[in-house]
Amino acid sequence: MGENPCKKEVENFRKENLRKTETHMKDGPPSQKEIDEEKRMMEECSNPVSKEVENFNKKRLRKTSTEEHNRLPTQKEIDDEKNMMKAERK
Repeated sequence: MGENPCKKEVENFRKENLRKTETHMKDGPPSQKEIDEEKRMMEECSNPVSKEVENFNKKRLRKTSTEEHNRLPTQKEIDDEKNMMKAERK
């Protein structure tokens, strides 16, 4: 199986080729007033579904059991898939 070209590029990447940059913060961090206002807006506009989830009564749920059935492929299915893969490569 061939090697992934993206993986090869990442492995061969050289950090020395990156240009130096400086980050400038145009606006300072938000004030406490701005933070409080945003919190208030978030509470007012909160999703009604999330409130419903918070207040959901778990005791109303019924117990269930889940059985997983993981069927293994037959040898014929494996061979068919191999042949299909070979045909696609041609």
